[in-house]
Amino acid sequence: RVCRTVHHPILWVRLQGPGVLLPYALEEGDLYHRCALRLLREAGEERKAGKEDTGPRTGELSLSTASRILRGVVGEQLRPQEWETRVREGKEDLDRLGVCLLRSVLPPRLVLSLAEYCRDRANRSDGWKFRYRWHEPFARHLNNQFKPLAERLCGRKLKCSHPIILFYGVGTGIMPHVDEDQFEVSLSISLGRLKENGKDLVEGDQKPTSLHSITWNLLQPLIRADMHPGDGIIFYGKHIPHYRNPVTTPIISLALGWHYETTLL
Repeated sequence: RVCRTVHHPILWVRLQGPGVLLPYALEEGDLYHRCALRLLREAGEERKAGKEDTGPRTGELSLSTASRILRGVVGEQLRPQEWETRVREGKEDLDRLGVCLLRSVLPPRLVLSLAEYCRDRANRSDGWKFRYRWHEPFARHLNNQFKPLAERLCGRKLKCSHPIILFYGVGTGIMPHVDEDQFEVSLSISLGRLKENGKDLVEGDQKPTSLHSITWNLLQPLIRADMHPGDGIIFYGKHIPHYRNPVTTPIISLALGWHYETTLL
């Protein structure tokens, strides 16, 4: 919903693995009358110091509420050791193939809301079925947040390019191509499917969407990345040809990108 008033406060949570800062909306029941959020860091410090939660106080979030929210968010994340293993293996794939599949770069609780948000903002149209939007503000936020992860994987300092929201209607796809110079490193994130009407999201969707990449490794020349909602594929977009076959149900995708700091545009 587009409105000028924020009815629900936002809790910003940094994911342990990719380090991405993501928003979670709080329900009214989580708040006391006319209260504002206190930093969860302060709540954690009080708990470590052995201080008890004395109940509702104006301008604060109770420790029990904070803990409950954190448990729900942390439950969606990989353990740091698991994520480090995934990053190490991903870097090897990116060096060897120019392509790397990353599972669950966005948590399930956020993917559905983000898909709905992107669907409503993919308002520029090429024909009737394929829609897109450049420079969307939250997409720019994610583009900046995922930059450190992209730098770790490719081993280079990067600068943000222009992200794009993509909506594929039934029968649409993309032909084999390479990206423009500003997308030397690209990250495509699947946000799931919509029903045939192109409006309603498929909740609990576990059917993957596919993106094909032609690698620079002759022993494994073609990669088909089957991505569930929240999965991503990172690749050298300027050098790796990639394509998407025509889809049978509408899908939403988020394309992020970066270029090397030394690149002149």
